Amino acid sequence: MDLLVAPPLPPPVGPPHESLSIAWLLRLLQEQGVLHAADLRRARRHFEGAGCVAQVEDPVLWLARLGLMDARHRRPLDEETIVMAMAQATGIPYLRIDPLQLDLSWVAGALSRPFALRHVVLPLSQTQAGLRVAVCDPFAAEVLQNIEQMARLPTLPTLACRSSILQVLRQAHGLKDSVAAALDDPRHDPLYNVEQLVRLGQGTGLAADDAPVISAVELLFGYAFDQRASDIHIEPRRESSQVRLRIDGILHDVHRLPRRVHSAILSRIKTLARLDIAERRRPQDGRIKTVRAQGAVELRVSTLPTAFGEKVVLRIFDPSTRHYDLTTLGMSAPDLATFSGWVAQ
Repeated sequence: MDLLVAPPLPPPVGPPHESLSIAWLLRLLQEQGVLHAADLRRARRHFEGAGCVAQVEDPVLWLARLGLMDARHRRPLDEETIVMAMAQATGIPYLRIDPLQLDLSWVAGALSRPFALRHVVLPLSQTQAGLRVAVCDPFAAEVLQNIEQMARLPTLPTLACRSSILQVLRQAHGLKDSVAAALDDPRHDPLYNVEQLVRLGQGTGLAADDAPVISAVELLFGYAFDQRASDIHIEPRRESSQVRLRIDGILHDVHRLPRRVHSAILSRIKTLARLDIAERRRPQDGRIKTVRAQGAVELRVSTLPTAFGEKVVLRIFDPSTRHYDLTTLGMSAPDLATFSGWVAQ
């Protein structure tokens, strides 16, 4: 994860603020030269014309959706640019979250799901110095105090994009809840036949009428798609089931599941690929085709018997991962500007 420590600037003109507001953000972006005068006037007209705009859930997203331009870099003003401006003004480090560098099992257990989602706070790691957390509001002092009381540790805040925090929270808690429900369900037994579960859901959350195993598999697929993985490996071990993703040629350990749900998850995948779920001693090959917002995605499925049970490898063919934009490669703003200058020459 990229942790950028920005030198603090003088606070925006006006009285101290205890909560994030659109008026404060507009003054901040004006002082840092992020917005041209025309875009600033346009944003203020929207701000003054909306009667309840001061009560929007996230002022940062509200501004990012107006279609304004970043005057410094001549590109659309996005959520990350606004959050980095807040980090520079407040002196709080900015963090570009990389889910592959987080222990999602620990993330799901560090704070309760209702608390983390309600306050949009993501626990990152625990060290001798304290509990490192990501927040989207630089004025969330009360939330940080509550975390300190619960964890009995000092909090080390960083600023991150709200959308990135929520995405990781939903992935971590969603999979944890699905696996826990599968363990409580008698159908997690390895001998249980899940052949009747053949529909791959279209939703991104957990549906109330879906079986826990279905939800767990769909969350694994969605996580792999979001991380632009080329392969998914689900490998049985002596005490657990290891889930790994191949991203840019490197295998990353992303989940460790209870050994008891491995057979149920494997049976679900084999059912989707129209493989013989009763055959566990011979390799099998199949395919799964599903649709997401970016288009059709095909998965080639291969199973292989190992010493601790069946292993499955899924090769992902996602058309949306074939073309990349420079802004999506994870470079910091200064590095992106330098690289773009080299290319222009």
